[in-house]
Amino acid sequence: MLLEIAELLVPDISLLRNIICANSSPLCGLPYDELERMFSQFGENCDFAVQSQRSYSFVIFQTVAIAHLAYQELHGQIPSELNSNALPFYIAFVESGNYCCILS
Repeated sequence: MLLEIAELLVPDISLLRNIICANSSPLCGLPYDELERMFSQFGENCDFAVQSQRSYSFVIFQTVAIAHLAYQELHGQIPSELNSNALPFYIAFVESGNYCCILS
């Protein structure tokens, strides 16, 4: 018996400017204003979607280049501004998402 497997459609991450960042929410001890300050250093006018009962946040950057710079600098890192109990940020690019509420 042969099974046909549908080809997965994987977006080209070099074209994406939206990220999901794990360990980056008030639930993880990171206040919204601190999150905003950390990601705004890569470019002003980013939008954020943060749910207080989730351990992740979404960040929407103005350009692809800025999103990739933030990824290179923060993925797998514990930002020095955070306390010693903080967990590393784990970042992935997302095409889109149900952000619920965008904070900017």
